[in-house]
Amino acid sequence: MRRFALPLACLALAAAPVLAACGGGDSPGQGEQIETAVLAAMGRTEVGGDAKRLDVSAIDVKGRRATAEVAFAGGGLDGQALALSLVRKDGQWDLDRIVGFATLDADALAESIERRFEAASGDLAADQVECLGDAIRDAPRREVETLLLGDSEAEFLEFAEACG
Repeated sequence: MRRFALPLACLALAAAPVLAACGGGDSPGQGEQIETAVLAAMGRTEVGGDAKRLDVSAIDVKGRRATAEVAFAGGGLDGQALALSLVRKDGQWDLDRIVGFATLDADALAESIERRFEAASGDLAADQVECLGDAIRDAPRREVETLLLGDSEAEFLEFAEACG
């Protein structure tokens, strides 16, 4: 079972493997299987578990590979959407990787991160939290994706420590 460690784990956010309800070839209903798999995986994580609604769209199946987008309403990723890559193994759809943000609202994301750090009982001083939010608002999209969706928590911590 593959797990994806997101630097957002600093905020108690993580992604989990996608477990599909049922497999199948290129049969009708595969889109529903992928949607069910994405919703189940994101719903089991804090990244999706605190969302009021998850909407899966843009499902594109090509053989044993698929892509999809999951949009978040409410919670820590409110207003954001992630682009996902999936692969079918042994009749089940599994998350291959998080490709990036399909929709990125840097202001909303920064506000969410600021709220989470403020609620984390003083892990960072107020000026550090504000600095971190400003840095996320001002960073190029690619840097935000690398920092928050990459597999290196060290990069995120280095980014955050610059606000210290």
